[in-house]
This record gives sequence, structure tokens and C-alpha cells, in this order.
Amino acid sequence: MVRVRPPAVAGAFYPGEETALRRVVRRLFAEAEAEADGRPAPAVVGPHAGYQYSGVVAARAHARLAHARRVILLGPSHYEPVTRPALAPFEAFATPLGEVKVDLEAVERLAHEPHFTVSAEAHLPEHSLEVHLPFLQERLPEAQIVPCLMGIGDPAPVVPALAGLISEGDTALLVSTDLSHYHPDAAARAMDSALLDSLLAGDLDAVRAGEACGRGALLALAGVAMLLGWKGKLIAYATSSQAGGSTSSVVGYAALAYATSGDAGFGTRPRGKAEKRERDSRPRSQPTGAARREGPALVSRPGHPSRERRKPQ
Repeated sequence: MVRVRPPAVAGAFYPGEETALRRVVRRLFAEAEAEADGRPAPAVVGPHAGYQYSGVVAARAHARLAHARRVILLGPSHYEPVTRPALAPFEAFATPLGEVKVDLEAVERLAHEPHFTVSAEAHLPEHSLEVHLPFLQERLPEAQIVPCLMGIGDPAPVVPALAGLISEGDTALLVSTDLSHYHPDAAARAMDSALLDSLLAGDLDAVRAGEACGRGALLALAGVAMLLGWKGKLIAYATSSQAGGSTSSVVGYAALAYATSGDAGFGTRPRGKAEKRERDSRPRSQPTGAARREGPALVSRPGHPSRERRKPQ
């Protein structure tokens, strides 16, 4: 068994050389922090495309993630079908910045739960968690991870175990997903806006009918949010066209933060000057209207693995 999972997309989705990667990550954080507002959040959602497409949005999510000793990573399995949430059997995950240790004790505990499985085959080629690791290495260098890929099964049975880990303290949750895939830019923005409206309004049936690749991870977050009393807030949105990509076929990206209702504006609408500051600081591409509302949950639909494998969009 491989002790350390090697990087699968270094040099493709992000720079494969340490100095170049550290420089890019720091630049993305600098851009994200210029737009940052609000307190750290115990859970965030961010995209997993190549950094040239979604790096700024991902950095916006990581800039809001609370400092923690342990970070649970949930994302979709694009290449290997899994029917149950799949934990990683590795001691660490490697990137050009070094190794990120796995919280082996937490993984072992979850692995003994009947609704989890363990799969090296699912984790070895997967990019949905890997692309977040350099951000964590820069921001939370001492944190250990609990990597888990969500499959096609109902994630509800694993929600109590995930919430239990978080409730132990010093634990954050990071959910990895992109939004709509390979539609014209205007259509993608409309689809994503509708999905985010439904998501933040808590209309999970409507969200299930939307398009995003991290459905299982988002459903799990929705359950955890309900148990822990979290509310969600949209903090950034973009499509791949903004990085110079084609407008005829784009992927949508969003960053969201989750925290206890009433904390740092979660579950409440900003008013007056604060509302104007939030409006002025939003990327021009971010959906408006009801998508700005805070709400309890998230969901999605599988994307197009074969196309995602060919390019980091």
C-alpha cells in the first residue's frame, strides 16, 4: 500500500514546482483578502478547477476558513464510482509544497462506521480534494486532514458522524464542488443563480434538479449545517470565461461560508452602509437577487468526468 498519495494534477491544475506554486497561492490569497469581509467560518465551499480558472474564488473560500487543527475534506469522485463515502488509506497527501498529514485516528474511527468505505483507487486520480491542499498548506500548515470522496449514495447516514467530529472542536469542514458545466456563459450564470437561490433558500428539491458535480458533498454539508445550526452565505462567484476562456462553454464557480446563525451576518441581511460595502465588494459576476440570501444547505448533480479530466477548467 502506498503510504503517501502522490499529486495527480500538479503541473496541470496548478504549478508543479514549489517556488512557483507558493508564489501563485500567495498571490491568490492577496487578491482574495482584498475582497474579504466577515469572521472565520467553520465550513466553506470552494471550486476545484485549475487555478487559472477558479483560483481566486477558491482563495476567497479559504480566506474565510477558520483556523483548525483538523480539516474534513469532502468532494466528488469523478473517476472511480463509489456508492458510499470513500475515505483515504494514506498517511499523507503530497503536493510540491510538501506533505499534508492525514488524521489517522479520525479516519480509523469513521472507517469503522458501517456507512463509510476506504478506497485508494478513488483517491489516487482525483483532483477535487488535491487542488485545495496548497491553500491549506499556506494558510493552515499544521492542520491534518480527513479526506473523503462522496459517491452516488445517500450521504444522510454519515452526517451524524461528520457532525460529531466537528463538535469535538478544533475541526473545520471544506466542501469542494464546481457548478454548471459546459454551457454558454449567459446560460451558465442563469443556471447557477437559480441553483444558489434555491440552495440559500433551503429548497433542496430544487437544488437537486440543478447542476454541480459535488452533490453528495453538498448534501452532507446540508445535513451537518442542520445539526449544528449553521447558515450559509455566498461570498464569491465567477465563470471560467473571466480567466480568458471561451464564453461558449464555461464552468461556474462559487465560494460560500457557513457559520452559526447571527454570527458575522449569517442568517441576517446587512443593512445601510454595510449592505452597500458588501454590494460594492462583490465580483461583478456574482449572481444577485435571492442568491445573496443566507440559508442552510447545499446540493448538486454529477458533472462530466471525462471532460474534466482533459482540461482543468
